[in-house]
Amino acid sequence: MTDPRPHSAEASATAPQRGTVFAPLVGMLWRTLEFYGIPPQEIIPREIYRPGVGSGSPRRISLADYFQLLVQVAERVEDPAVGLRSAEMLHPSHLGALGHAFMASTTLREAIERGARYNRMLAENVRMEVAEEAGNLKVSYITDDSSRVTDPQADAQLASLLSLCRLNFGSRLKPLAVRMRRSPPEDPTPWTEVFGVPVEFAAEENCLVLGRQD
Repeated sequence: MTDPRPHSAEASATAPQRGTVFAPLVGMLWRTLEFYGIPPQEIIPREIYRPGVGSGSPRRISLADYFQLLVQVAERVEDPAVGLRSAEMLHPSHLGALGHAFMASTTLREAIERGARYNRMLAENVRMEVAEEAGNLKVSYITDDSSRVTDPQADAQLASLLSLCRLNFGSRLKPLAVRMRRSPPEDPTPWTEVFGVPVEFAAEENCLVLGRQD
């Protein structure tokens, strides 16, 4: 039986999108384009985002506009690992007050639970769920049925979370497991390098598991 869920950027762009996204998140896309040597202003409209511009820019943009930007960035970059690279460009300030609250947390559990509680402030169509798995902490990203998730977006979600955790905990942090619904890439090496463990692709959920002691 074929999987009816579209994973391609094209499929995502044509799906109906509802809700809004925290506009400063576009800063991560801006820095990603700069990393690849692509002028960000060629893709990101001035009315949506410009670095250093405050009250003159909208604090929220439509989910449809944000997904369209994701599609355009992925098509322009043409790197299967672009989602992983974009996570490296994430700064806590792109998350507003939530980013600073995450970094101010005294434990990773506290930080992650704060993220789960307020994640819909960042993107209304995505929620984080925190659960116990064999005594360890599992963090899952779940997207509303009305939306579609591209492979780069799924990569960026989990890699961004791990990046924030490493800023708080230290670069040596490794998850016990990483599971993703997306199809396996031709070369999984970048995923293993970023997460520090082999990724289980074609899984039933998008999640990572952190050790209880961490």
